[in-house]
Amino acid sequence: MYVYEICPYCMDQLYERKQPIDDVVVNYCPRCGSKMECACLGEQRIDDTIYKIILNDVSIPNLGDKKNKFIKTLMRVGGFDLEEAQGIYRTENTLIFEGNVSETYVNMNLLEDFVPDIHYTVIPQFPFESLLNPFISICPICGNDTVSRTEEVNNRPDDVKSGIYCETCNDWIMFTICSKSQVDDTKYCVEVSLEGINSEVKKKVMHILDSLCNKKLKGNSIIVLDRAQNIEDLLSILEAYSISYAINPPYPHKIPKLNPTYKNKWTEEEVRELIKANPGLKITADELNALN
Repeated sequence: MYVYEICPYCMDQLYERKQPIDDVVVNYCPRCGSKMECACLGEQRIDDTIYKIILNDVSIPNLGDKKNKFIKTLMRVGGFDLEEAQGIYRTENTLIFEGNVSETYVNMNLLEDFVPDIHYTVIPQFPFESLLNPFISICPICGNDTVSRTEEVNNRPDDVKSGIYCETCNDWIMFTICSKSQVDDTKYCVEVSLEGINSEVKKKVMHILDSLCNKKLKGNSIIVLDRAQNIEDLLSILEAYSISYAINPPYPHKIPKLNPTYKNKWTEEEVRELIKANPGLKITADELNALN
């Protein structure tokens, strides 16, 4: 298996990585000295094969920012001027690029940002599997540095939009919508006294505590220090069973409700049917329910 790296700044050439992919060794770009990123891997070494990218169809709306962004991407991929790119936008099964493996890899990653609104074909089939999109550090449109960004989502007070943003283009490179707790890196200290808790409930609490790494025992109390996302389940069960706890700093997020569990209760009629199907069985509904 061959692993190839690329400089996210120069974006000009794939370099074979001499170390295993899981090795901590960091390689640097021979041109600008920036940290190299693992780009793709495959069963063969890079050769002189020339690849073609055929744009089969486009279903991006004819108006709006996404169309304008795609036109700019077409100009970069194929070296087209604005008029040529606008013509290609409306034409199916069009050759938009022809070049070596490194150039093909870069252009495929540029186009992937618009899938599934576009469909394209690489001829011959591209033999390497992408490991990540290299356009995290660098904007694929303007080439300037990107930044990590988080902002509020309209009408969704518990959620945020979080991802990679280009301040030059004033546009997102990639983002996800997630809960505020998922991007909260604050370390919260939760102290829970286990004294007086029902044994069955204590088992449930301890089961959740077992999955947390940053915890310690202090007398008859457990102290947990962890991120919001990691302590959500713990807080849910503490709230569900009205178990007292202290948390510092104050927890600002909505605590999810514990999913309820339901016990199926045997009815007298069901027990009669059970005894009928099993002659000689002597048991009552209360005795069966006590076993649950």
